[in-house]
Amino acid sequence: MASSRTGTATWRRVRKVVIARAIRDGLDKCPLCGTLLDLHGTGDGAPIDVDHLIPYSLGGEDHPDGCRVTCRSCNRSRGNGTRTRRGAVQAIRVEPRTIIEW
Repeated sequence: MASSRTGTATWRRVRKVVIARAIRDGLDKCPLCGTLLDLHGTGDGAPIDVDHLIPYSLGGEDHPDGCRVTCRSCNRSRGNGTRTRRGAVQAIRVEPRTIIEW
């Protein structure tokens, strides 16, 4: 059975260091959207995630210097940055044709 990379002891240590640095530096808002973060687990603010600056799938490493704290919403919407966003779908107008053969 395959295990999750985020469940490893290495990732847990990295996550702990990154969160400790954020608390030490007085980071209280998400650097991407400005939402108040819940760094201490009190329930006041948005849940936090540790985000890779360079996505892990694109060669980013599990190292504290390559990670930052963001709100969970921003981290999950960011993905690995390779997805293309769909633009607005333009409606195609079709003229109705009625052909009645008598």
